[in-house]
Amino acid sequence: MSMKKIKVLLAEDEKDLRILIAEELEKQGYEVYQAADGEEALALTEKVRPDVILSDVLMPKKSGNDFLKELKETDFGKNIPFIILTARAGMRDYFEVVKVDGFLEKPFKINEVVQQIEHVIRRDLKDYGAQKEKIEKLKEQDSLDSVSTPESMIEGVIGQQEEGDDGGVLIGGASLSVKKRKKVYKILLAEDDDQLCAKVEEIFFKNGLLAHIARNPSKCLEGAISYLPNVIFIKEILCEMRADNLIDLLRGAERTQDIPVIVYGGLGLEKRKKEILNKKGVSILVYDGESQLLERIDALLEGDI
Repeated sequence: MSMKKIKVLLAEDEKDLRILIAEELEKQGYEVYQAADGEEALALTEKVRPDVILSDVLMPKKSGNDFLKELKETDFGKNIPFIILTARAGMRDYFEVVKVDGFLEKPFKINEVVQQIEHVIRRDLKDYGAQKEKIEKLKEQDSLDSVSTPESMIEGVIGQQEEGDDGGVLIGGASLSVKKRKKVYKILLAEDDDQLCAKVEEIFFKNGLLAHIARNPSKCLEGAISYLPNVIFIKEILCEMRADNLIDLLRGAERTQDIPVIVYGGLGLEKRKKEILNKKGVSILVYDGESQLLERIDALLEGDI
């Protein structure tokens, strides 16, 4: 592949690092444009229309995350491959969910940057087209399947709060009544603890529910779109990603925007209940210890609280 005509936009607020990366890429035959912050990068992208973007996350004026979000809303930039450069390895799952094209952890070698650029430029368009066709078929199937959640299973999220004798709290009013279900309903569980997954999955099965497990945010989003569960249970912090950020992504997708969500977590979750309950169709389940969580999920599914 000839790289001389490939235009790269590099957004990095650390000047010395930015200049070093730019010089090394230019030696490799790339045409490099530099931006010191996300705001400058967005304006420069519209002007030069790069073939690929390399962007830091933490930058002044506009972060790399905000730069990405705003870019994807434009006609000129929504299809430009976007590669994240960051020292925050814990953000990998988040950027996998929002579908960046590449992720490099600092410090990195210039050949790793070149490999990422080559990878996104060489992407197999045939495979991309096949994936797009698959999504369209799923949408058509969705309209035929008409998967819905009856009132007997989810009684609505109305912002109510109930307190048990032991001080545990179920907030949001989501109540599952499974005693008289005539069909198996689907649950998506977003949980990264394997032992807890097995215990909760057993409770779902006992209550006649079919469970699908997602162990990271990207799998949760993918599973929600393809599996179309009736209810999604999300751990408060899933692989370092907060549940409210994941819910925003779910609500931004047409196929998942109306699926009821129950966020569960320890007593610290109660401090953020207002923030989470402001989101559409969301309830929270607060517990003190794993055994109490299991008891409350079982009682919730039995319709006893």
